[in-house]
Amino acid sequence: MVAHVLTFAAHRRSLLVGAFYTAGITDLGSGDPMHFVAEGN
Repeated sequence: MVAHVLTFAAHRRSLLVGAFYTAGITDLGSGDPMHFVAEGN
């Protein structure tokens, strides 16, 4: 939960994902650490 609160900066993340999408990289997902932990990776 702490990682989620400290690192999930939605505004910055959406800007970065948008820039990658414009560059042709489209398989990034949301990058939310809670999803990463929930999957057990």
